[in-house]
Amino acid sequence: MVRLQHRSAERHLEGVAAKLAEMVKKGAKKAGKGRNVAVEGAEVRRLGKWSLDAMEVMLEHARMEERVLFPDIQRASFPGVCDKVQEQHGKHLPMMNGIKEDIKTLLTLELGSALFYEVLVNLSVRLKALQGRVSVVTSRVGYGSSTIAIAYSSTTALEFCSWKVDHTKEHFKEEEKDMLPRLESVRRMQREEGNVPDKSNSGWASEAMGTMEMTHSKLFPFFMTGLMPQEAVQYLDLVCRCTKNTRHLVSMLRSLAERLEDANPLIIHNNPTRLYEHLLVKSP
Repeated sequence: MVRLQHRSAERHLEGVAAKLAEMVKKGAKKAGKGRNVAVEGAEVRRLGKWSLDAMEVMLEHARMEERVLFPDIQRASFPGVCDKVQEQHGKHLPMMNGIKEDIKTLLTLELGSALFYEVLVNLSVRLKALQGRVSVVTSRVGYGSSTIAIAYSSTTALEFCSWKVDHTKEHFKEEEKDMLPRLESVRRMQREEGNVPDKSNSGWASEAMGTMEMTHSKLFPFFMTGLMPQEAVQYLDLVCRCTKNTRHLVSMLRSLAERLEDANPLIIHNNPTRLYEHLLVKSP
């Protein structure tokens, strides 16, 4: 389950980075052409929504690890094994929450307004800080200069997306190499002892899914579009076996079916992130 969640998050981050690069490249070609403002504004908002959804899934995943995964590993006499990951979570998650709130604010502002550019530059500073480049001086960029603000923020966002994809992949790789084998050892030991039935495979997965409420409700179709077909089948099997609330399960499956019903199957099989773009355009 954890590995599948990692794959979905990675692909959505890659999709956001690719879409942003495409928009920046296209924007450079169209600079100064006012007739494209409406289309570009819609694209900016769709990209912002995509980024918000990806960050929400990642934040819920991180909180799930801290509440469910790490305590089990620590209790199984593996002292210190989670320290590095927990330190990264403690440092990065508050920053990511701040970035998420800035993006939310941007989506409510008029594109091109002075306040929009001010928040945009503030967002750039947060992105730089998350990369550890905290020497950014905001006064270098005048809020009244929309062209400078856009260029500065676009460059920062591209750098951040590239860094975030690489950093996230490395973070997940470390977890899957160092921690998940220990978790599997814990679960095997618990099964052998026979005195912790609530921590069976399905019980553990059910508890983990229960802590990720948005991912397994409103964002479930989004999350699933980050999985390849075989992975999606595996995750659906887990969901069906581990979701105790039948009504909630039916709601999850119905929401997925409704969003996929008229999607091109070739998109689903060949490019999950393009599928998400298709679904996002359809969403209210």
